Amino acid sequence: MIPSNCAVCGKIYLKISKPVCPDCARKELETVKRIRQYLKPKENRNAPIAQISKDLDIPIVYIEYLIKEKYFDVTRYPSMMYACKKCGAAITAGAYCMNCINELQQEIQQAKKPTQSDASKKGYDEDGDEHFYRSRL
Repeated sequence: MIPSNCAVCGKIYLKISKPVCPDCARKELETVKRIRQYLKPKENRNAPIAQISKDLDIPIVYIEYLIKEKYFDVTRYPSMMYACKKCGAAITAGAYCMNCINELQQEIQQAKKPTQSDASKKGYDEDGDEHFYRSRL
């Protein structure tokens, strides 16, 4: 256990796992219970996050944080979705939707491929074979 400051209130506590003190962790669980109570009736089960936020006076960003922390089972609460950071599509986990993840992976792969000019700068000849700076041997 390491003494640490709570990420929410700044109070010093002995850090075990979460970056929040026991009091703030308790408040977090109480908020989760409030949201679950709100979603319990069948008519509220599909309420969007914006409606939950408005009715319970809980910031949307905080509700998204709770979803990311996996406090809500998406199969049980299908409306508990938030926006992809890149395109805004509704997602239930992570920061990006699958389309954006695939695009980002392709961009990374393209960036990893050396261009012809990069190859010549790094000591490669036109065939792609490395010449070991023969003038220095």
